[in-house]
Amino acid sequence: MKAEEKIRECEFNLKQIKHFEPEPYYVEYFFKLFLKYVDKTYDDIFQEASYNFGLSRIENKEDFNNEAKKKKDQNAINFVNWFNERFGMEHKAPHPHFILSMTKFQKKFNRIPEIKIRLRARERYSNDVTLEVTVGLNNGKLRTKGELMTEINRNLPVFLDLINHKRESNGEPKVGKNQVTVSTFIQNNDEYFEIIYCAEVYLGLLKRFLIESREFVR
Repeated sequence: MKAEEKIRECEFNLKQIKHFEPEPYYVEYFFKLFLKYVDKTYDDIFQEASYNFGLSRIENKEDFNNEAKKKKDQNAINFVNWFNERFGMEHKAPHPHFILSMTKFQKKFNRIPEIKIRLRARERYSNDVTLEVTVGLNNGKLRTKGELMTEINRNLPVFLDLINHKRESNGEPKVGKNQVTVSTFIQNNDEYFEIIYCAEVYLGLLKRFLIESREFVR
C-alpha cells in the first residue's frame, strides 16, 4: 500500500498548490513536493513488484532490473520491458513529458525552473495564448495582492487582443474580460506549461500505472 500513500501525498500537495495559487513561493514549495512523491511512487511500484517476483529487497527500477537479470527471472525482466515501453508511450504527450522533465530537473539541480504568473482563459482551447504578468516579489512572495491586480488590469487589454485574434482565426469563441484568470506556469523547451493542469493530468497517469503494474504482475 506504500504506492497509494505516495499518490495521496501527490493529491495533498496539488490541493495546496490550488489553495495558494498564484503565490509563486508556496506553489514552488508544494510543486517540488509533488514531484518528489511522483518519483517515490515509481520506486514503490518496483519495490512492490520485487516482493511478488521473489527478488531481493530493492529501492528502485535500476535495482529491480539488475536483480532480475542477475537471477535470470524472465517474468521480472518482462515486467521491466513492459514498464519501459508503457512509460515511454505515456510520456510522449506534452503534459506528462513536462512533469517528467521537472522531476529530472529537480533531481539534477535540487530546484525547479522559475515560476511565472500568466494570464489565461478560464475555458481552455488547444494552443491558447497566455501572457506573463510581471510583479515584484519580496523573498519570492508577492508583495501585495493589490499590486498583482494592478498588473492584471494593465495587461488584460493586450491579452484579450492576442487571444481573441487567435480564437477568431480558428473559429473559436471569443474571450471576455470576466473569462480570464491567472495561473502559475513554468517554461520548458520554449513552451509554457500550467502547473496545476499538468499535475492534474499526471495524477491520472500515475494511478493508471499503479493499477496496470499490479495487473501485469498477477
